Amino acid sequence: MSMSPMSAASSSQLAVARSTVIVSLTGFFLESLLCGALLVVFGTGVWTLLWKTWPYGRSRRDLTLFAASAAMFIIVIAHIGIDGHILVASGILRGADLTSLSHNISALNAPSQLGYLKFTIYVLQTLIADGFMIYRAFMVWTGSWRAISLPLFLYTSSFALGVAIIILDTLPVSLAKLHICQRTYFSMTLLTNVLATVLVMKPLLVSRRGVREYRPKGSQLRTVRWRVMESILQSAAVFTISSLCFTVTTFVSPLGVSFSHYFFPPVVALIFTLTVWRICLASGDPPVPPLHLPLEVNPNAPCHSPYGPGAHARSQSCPSLRTTDREAEYDLEEQSCCSHSGRTTVQPIAIQVSVSTTKTFDGELERASLIWLDRESAKVDPIHDVMTLADTAAELPTVILIPPETGA
Repeated sequence: MSMSPMSAASSSQLAVARSTVIVSLTGFFLESLLCGALLVVFGTGVWTLLWKTWPYGRSRRDLTLFAASAAMFIIVIAHIGIDGHILVASGILRGADLTSLSHNISALNAPSQLGYLKFTIYVLQTLIADGFMIYRAFMVWTGSWRAISLPLFLYTSSFALGVAIIILDTLPVSLAKLHICQRTYFSMTLLTNVLATVLVMKPLLVSRRGVREYRPKGSQLRTVRWRVMESILQSAAVFTISSLCFTVTTFVSPLGVSFSHYFFPPVVALIFTLTVWRICLASGDPPVPPLHLPLEVNPNAPCHSPYGPGAHARSQSCPSLRTTDREAEYDLEEQSCCSHSGRTTVQPIAIQVSVSTTKTFDGELERASLIWLDRESAKVDPIHDVMTLADTAAELPTVILIPPETGA
């Protein structure tokens, strides 16, 4: 039995209404969870900065990043407030039927209603996130304006276009023209984010001193270069995926755009806050004691060896260390002279050996590398120097020779 055209249209409208309500409720639920996580991360970061880290000093860059993170947090809280208001005003608490609930949700999300506020929040969030990525590229390329000229041009152009779209939302403009402007805006933001990410990653992928070898994630000997690249990818990939999803869904599905508005603002804010806290906490940590040299010998110990301080002590107390024939002959002569003259031979009584692994230096090395990515003077290659120090400290044991006090 064939279905009548009216019943077919009714079933199709019912399916669309069901999809709209499911997307809205699921998106709001995920947005609530992510905003809760953002609240915990932001509160913990603020407490750590104000009471534990910033008493040791703070820079203007840290204050700027803190203000950007606070603005991102306020934007996301306003966004979830608007989404909650839309659901309540649609009649979800009054027990409205599925069709009227879907109609009210779509009407309130329209550009002429509260939709322009949600798009305004997205424009402001993109302004902060893309500006942060371009800033990192500017620092990595040692303050070169030429390197960031193209993404900076796209950045300013997309912001101007976003402001124009916000103004058009309040005017009686056809939806077709408005959708064309939105698609252009999302495409420009995607291109801006991709270019900024490539500029940040290129000095790490192709170093002036050669690319270090890759080590698996489970190994403690992973290079600093790979850890820094991994952390940047984790933050930059979220911004790029967000722009990509908005760009694709504007061409494919209005429901996809609606779900992206629920899901990605808190995700972008969460990743941005984690990245900013990581940089601020790294630059504000209290001073750490200097690292020990691979071989430390007490310079006050009496030693007359022509092979430098500690040569006799090394041959006496560490037979596993290789000595030359001349050093052995000198040791025998010195012992003979000491026995005839009555002098007390220097005999080390304690040797402390500690073998350091790269796990001990992971925090310091990664902090130094992340600071290098964002500091204003990056004309040298500090990552290579820090990696060389880590390799040296990981491969060579630390030997400390403590000689006793000589008799009178």
